[in-house]
Amino acid sequence: MGSLVTIYILNYNYGQYLEQCIDSVLAQSYENFEFIIIDDGSTDDSITVLDQYVGMGINIIKQRNIGLVKSIYKAFSISNGKYVVRVDADDWVEKDFLKCLVCEIEKNEDIAMVFPDYYEVNEQGSILHRVKRHNFSTDVTILDQPAHGACTLTRRDAYFDVGGHNQNIE
Repeated sequence: MGSLVTIYILNYNYGQYLEQCIDSVLAQSYENFEFIIIDDGSTDDSITVLDQYVGMGINIIKQRNIGLVKSIYKAFSISNGKYVVRVDADDWVEKDFLKCLVCEIEKNEDIAMVFPDYYEVNEQGSILHRVKRHNFSTDVTILDQPAHGACTLTRRDAYFDVGGHNQNIE
């Protein structure tokens, strides 16, 4: 059986954060995922960092710079998971990140995406504050506060059903 989840990292010149990000994905307690990293033409030391992970079961794609939107669309297009989630290269995720999101989305076939609260940190990794999302079970809708692009687990089919990202946006 294939992976239930595709997790992908988009990177453009975040070499200084990349190792921590990749290691946090590799440390997930939920193991049924495929892992893709897309480097979008970095000019820093990102490629050197990525080369440390060759042969570890990660699909590492090094491409010329095509931008965020086209890279997201590419990630969804090459993904094999029922669900797809992006982790930005300057983020890191807790070990139960995927496990919690998959558990929530699997509760209801009508749910197209789930996303967590998150913390903003400084360059040393110290927590500045928690960004708490609205309680959507009350009178708040996703139109009041849309999902953050990163760390949002999306049903792959639903993404393409609505046309994916507009490729004309830079």
